[in-house]
Amino acid sequence: MAAVPEWAPANENHLLKSSSVVTKIDYWGNEIRYSTFMDNSIETLRLKFKPRKVSIDGIEISCNKILSKNSYTWQPIGKEGGVLKINHQNGTDVVIK
Repeated sequence: MAAVPEWAPANENHLLKSSSVVTKIDYWGNEIRYSTFMDNSIETLRLKFKPRKVSIDGIEISCNKILSKNSYTWQPIGKEGGVLKINHQNGTDVVIK
């Protein structure tokens, strides 16, 4: 699914890919919380909403046009939702709001 995120349902949130093992994940409406086994990891998610805030271990990371360390990118798809990519290097607990 990560190769073609558009195939994931537009009205649902889905973790499509992670370079680390995801040890737990909770979907709560417009909030997603998950933990990875390794500190440095890159995840791809299909979301039904554009995130207002992404944090790693409680520290907010920035949205960039190009994915770099401790940042995220947002690519809208159609009229609803889009693809979120997160690159975190220092932490395992991710919160998307």
